[in-house]
Amino acid sequence: MDEDQAKQRIIAHMNRDHPRELAHYLRHYVQLSASAAADPTLRDITMKSMVIQARGKEYTVPISPPLGSWRDARDRLVAMDTEARNALGISDIVINEWVAPGFDTLGIVSFAVLFFFASAASLPLMHPGTQLWQFLDTVWPFGAAGYRWLVGAMLWPVLAIHTFETILFEFTQMRKYSVKRGSGAWVLWMLTCFVGGAPTWPHLRRLADKKREQKQAKTH
Repeated sequence: MDEDQAKQRIIAHMNRDHPRELAHYLRHYVQLSASAAADPTLRDITMKSMVIQARGKEYTVPISPPLGSWRDARDRLVAMDTEARNALGISDIVINEWVAPGFDTLGIVSFAVLFFFASAASLPLMHPGTQLWQFLDTVWPFGAAGYRWLVGAMLWPVLAIHTFETILFEFTQMRKYSVKRGSGAWVLWMLTCFVGGAPTWPHLRRLADKKREQKQAKTH
């Protein structure tokens, strides 16, 4: 295989199988944002640099020290990706699926929060003289009026806390595991966090650990 064939093979391979790594190069070595580095394409590679296009613009990523030969390209590009991921706080594990909560902490918290939201949604239907009001007056320690005040007082703090947790989850976990923003999996994970809160973190990490074990098993 001559020099030009080797180069074209590397370019085709990177564009076909490693666009994620190309985006990492742009984010770390060129300091682009995640959105600016989206949908990258390797346009050219030499012993000293790569030319990567993203969002209609071309950027030069240096390869330092320069490659000695095209045989060095794979190991060097893998090392550059590892350095970029470590700097960006991105895992080598990619999550592109969603796992529903089970009979665990996340499942219990999710049920409790959904029940609370349903209770809050029923407040407009609750007023003296209704069967619901009479029932709560009987079973709730502070009566139906106390129940209505408590649920109403808790609603906005609960919404604020769960919204904050969901935003934090997106920035620290969705990006760490390269869950594509706007995808079906991303939407389901975000909804799970909005309802389930903090227990979503370990739930996601268990999936990541399982995928890492599967990945390691394939290498042995």
